[in-house]
Amino acid sequence: MVDPDLRRAVIEWFISELKKKNYDEIHRDYIIEGDGVRHKLDIYAVQHIHSNLKVAIGIVVMDKDVKVEDIEKYIAWKEELPVDKIAIVALRSVDEQVYKLAPKYGIDIIVPSEELLRSISLPEHLTGYVRHIEPKIEWNSILSEVREKLRPGLFRKSKWIIEGYTLAYIPVIEARIVVEKRSAVTEELELIEGTLVFDAVEGYLLRVRNGCISVDKDFGSIKEFTDEALEVLRRLSELGSSEVSILASELKLTADRVRGVLEMLSAKGLVDLYGDYVEFRGIDTSKFSSIISVAQKHSAPVHDGEPSDRGKGFARIDPMIDTSKFSEVLESMKCEVKGLEIVYYPIYVVFAKEVKNSSTHEKVIIYDGITGHECENVSALLVELRVIDSIRDCMKRLESAG
Repeated sequence: MVDPDLRRAVIEWFISELKKKNYDEIHRDYIIEGDGVRHKLDIYAVQHIHSNLKVAIGIVVMDKDVKVEDIEKYIAWKEELPVDKIAIVALRSVDEQVYKLAPKYGIDIIVPSEELLRSISLPEHLTGYVRHIEPKIEWNSILSEVREKLRPGLFRKSKWIIEGYTLAYIPVIEARIVVEKRSAVTEELELIEGTLVFDAVEGYLLRVRNGCISVDKDFGSIKEFTDEALEVLRRLSELGSSEVSILASELKLTADRVRGVLEMLSAKGLVDLYGDYVEFRGIDTSKFSSIISVAQKHSAPVHDGEPSDRGKGFARIDPMIDTSKFSEVLESMKCEVKGLEIVYYPIYVVFAKEVKNSSTHEKVIIYDGITGHECENVSALLVELRVIDSIRDCMKRLESAG
């Protein structure tokens, strides 16, 4: 299998080459409609040679073997789409018959040499830099907090039993970005650099609040950004503002579909929607945050690489969302991505149970491993059954009841 980061690096390289060739309109992940069917090109580029003359090409980077049936599909595409040429960049093998068939229909087959692939350096934000943070708080301190929390009292007559705990490392993405913002005072454009933090399990934007990481429920998850939403947001960020009907016409979508997407983006604070008029806002810089800064503030050690296995009572959750998805979403919001890194953040996941009327009630309590504060809404990151089950399987049981 081809490394997805290499595929993305190849796309970036072709875009840079097209810019050198004076292509003045270049779109990445471009969705274009033909005969009622929507097709996605990795790159769509247009060169305006004269006021009434332009050349449009579509590029598809294939990370699987290129077969005759693939070319037959792209022959149909070329007949439907407003492109003068389609180029297939093959990162794996190409059937001999493909070389004979493709040129007859104006389809180029490009096979990058090994030397070229080696020379294409991955952008910094695709290098997969990984670090992890050591917990600052010991388990015994957490245990005392949990016992106090579950102690029977005036309004809690039942008795909970603490089964055990897991020190779980969750993967988060620290994205270093630069955004353009217009000054409210001078009206001049300012370049603002900052860091956004996402979890790499469910894709939620994270903030640091009241001493612990917290899910930003207003922004939600990047999983909610469909290809269609990215297409709308990308085009609106280029225009700055537009009438909804005009935007829909440009994207060859119905006004109702575009409005539905814009309402979702408005709820996330990325656009302002006024009837049939919409303005691009982009990411609110007040959402900037940094997990590494939290660690440094509390003198928690930060190490390169993934956390090593520590036996029972330890779990490392692997990222479930590719880093390229984060780049894609951020770039659609007109953010320049300067760097992406994975940071494994420590949390204590405590399991407790109550047996009542022959039924068992379970409770999961989460504490920040750096500050020791309870993080109630971080449970949103552990909603997948396989995630919480993997943490439970690693649980270190207590010898005595809580």
